Amino acid sequence: MNTLLRAGTDATDIGACERMLYPAAALSFVAEAIHLWVTPEHYLEWLGYGIFFLATAVFQSFLGAALLLQPRRWVFFSGALCNLAVVVLWAYTHAVAVPLGPMTGEAEAVGVLDAAGAGAEVALVVLLAALWWRCGKPVPAIRRTRESEPSKV
Repeated sequence: MNTLLRAGTDATDIGACERMLYPAAALSFVAEAIHLWVTPEHYLEWLGYGIFFLATAVFQSFLGAALLLQPRRWVFFSGALCNLAVVVLWAYTHAVAVPLGPMTGEAEAVGVLDAAGAGAEVALVVLLAALWWRCGKPVPAIRRTRESEPSKV
């Protein structure tokens, strides 16, 4: 297990980084599931909306897997940046207006899944920013154990 961290950090920082990875991955998978759930509905409205929701879900699934298997600072940064962009777009489309497609100029109503997805993404951005700020590269990933060979007597 690789536990290299920035200079000046101690064992409690390593544990804190490990403990933040699992909730971050879970939030990414929750946001992915919500985007996949609403993709067909948005696809029927306009192909561009469907492609956007599908691409967002695919990105969030890869992000969740990367957080569990290969957590790196660039993963934290790019994940936070992309999810922040999705949250800003969500806020804009619900507060001001949809910028593209057949609903251009109309503000969307806020639904339960909208709020849940945006909430998961906001929490994910906060966790990823904390991981990026606090944890150096690389942080420990999921431990893969091998059965040890039987000892010879």
